[in-house]
Amino acid sequence: MIRVIGSATLTAFAIIALAAGPAVLPVDGVARADGKVTIQPRDRLARKNKHAIEAVTRDPRAEERERETLIRRRIEEARERWKEEGRSVAGSGLFGSSMGRALSKFYASLRKLKRNPNKHRLTIVQLGDSHTAGDHFSGYLRERLQRRFGDAGRGMLAPGRPYRYYRPYQTHVMQTLGWNVESSRRSVSQALMGITGYALRGVDPEDEVILEPKGLKSFHSVEVEFVRRKNGGSFTVIVDGKKISTVRTDARKRAPSRVIFKVPSGGRRLKISPEGDGEVDLLSVSLYRKRTGGVAYVSHGISGETVNIIDRWSQKIVRWQFRHLDPALVIVAYGTNEGFNYRLKPDEYERDFRARLSLLKSAAPNASFVILGAPDSATLPRWCGRTAARRDKYECRKLRSSHAENYGKLIAKRSDDLCYWHEPPALETVRSIQKRVAKQLGAYYWDWSKVMGRCGMDAWTRKDPALAYADRVHMTTRGYDVSAEAFFQSLMRHD
Repeated sequence: MIRVIGSATLTAFAIIALAAGPAVLPVDGVARADGKVTIQPRDRLARKNKHAIEAVTRDPRAEERERETLIRRRIEEARERWKEEGRSVAGSGLFGSSMGRALSKFYASLRKLKRNPNKHRLTIVQLGDSHTAGDHFSGYLRERLQRRFGDAGRGMLAPGRPYRYYRPYQTHVMQTLGWNVESSRRSVSQALMGITGYALRGVDPEDEVILEPKGLKSFHSVEVEFVRRKNGGSFTVIVDGKKISTVRTDARKRAPSRVIFKVPSGGRRLKISPEGDGEVDLLSVSLYRKRTGGVAYVSHGISGETVNIIDRWSQKIVRWQFRHLDPALVIVAYGTNEGFNYRLKPDEYERDFRARLSLLKSAAPNASFVILGAPDSATLPRWCGRTAARRDKYECRKLRSSHAENYGKLIAKRSDDLCYWHEPPALETVRSIQKRVAKQLGAYYWDWSKVMGRCGMDAWTRKDPALAYADRVHMTTRGYDVSAEAFFQSLMRHD
């Protein structure tokens, strides 16, 4: 089958090219002379890395057995731990009676999936901070939901490996070092970005992005989102060593575009590489399985960020992506970093949170929304102790009201009065605001902190094995598992 759409020529695979309206922003280019692209020499480390990823070999069957054993053990352990931890939150309001009403669109889609398990795809999108970026919470939920309702594939991923510790569940992602990662965290970035929060820019034909499903999983559909623009280059898509197509990105106006490839026989290795005729900007890569039914759980997180990161994304791209994904459920998981800001202005934050949530709701009109309230956290000023052993000697207790009122002054004076583990002063304010806005906009607020209780993160740190790390902010895999199990039980309670 050969089809030509725009300027892309295909061989034995089908491709669909879709484009949104222009969202024009300037972009710094590589050096050009007389209209020609000058490719800068790549360093030795990048070349070494290229050969390293080419040499990666795995035994899919052994990996699948190991992955399956690990996931089954994690689910069993999380269910048992949830039974234990759940006793402490019984009657806490974690299982709100209003969940069924607020998430009616999600449950309607879930019923549709049950009636047509091979025809209906249910997509969930989670956006958030480091609790989402690690993909532990979302990764556990992805496994739980796909095992119960069907596996539609990994869904949308960020382009390449946008940061050092990027380890998405179910998929190996590799890239050479010659690519330039554009992040929405950087105020100087002028790249066009959507809900992944990143763009990947490359020009050297020796550079590669490689995606491989883990174990025996395969993909039967590939979607690549990129930016068309003036003097844009081309990129090649290769599946299992066979070239599918060379896609041109040159266009008069700057706008996002999407190509969709069908891989009827199933693929195990996807490789994307620039052709060297101009810069290429990748926005996302999606992998789906053969069956059209099941659950696709998409998660995109940026460590250290607040809900205001959404303001740095192109609204046109966000709407374009949500229109295509058509999620049944959107999970918004910010709040931890806002809670550590003791200078937080409640009125400003409430205005900003409402605006960002309103934008997402308008972009995904067919979705139910969950606001995932920030989990418990604890802080201890650095001057109270430098070593982990010394810091562990301090107990955790509720922040005194007098300390909360004068927190900024006590911090400025490096006062020993704050030398005890306590919840960040603005965290409860953030939760209250999110809960109020969620109710006003018809979203469901799920209070993650109820899973662990007051000073629960400190207690989780001291467990053996630990459920949280010594920073009292981030959880271990076990901690995220039991948290995700609690959320799963909440969702299924109203199923």
